[in-house]
Amino acid sequence: MVILASGHAELGDGDISSFKSECGRIEPAQLATAKAQAAALFQVIYKREISRDFQ
Repeated sequence: MVILASGHAELGDGDISSFKSECGRIEPAQLATAKAQAAALFQVIYKREISRDFQ
């Protein structure tokens, strides 16, 4: 999530596909936890809030 939310120029269709595939396998509560952790990590790395698409 952090990588996709970064919007890095080298992101590709494979990255998006992997994200959708992996996140589609987990329970909603686990996904909510993962999103919260990704948002916290994104804040530390990029010093800004993660996109609403990943909240």
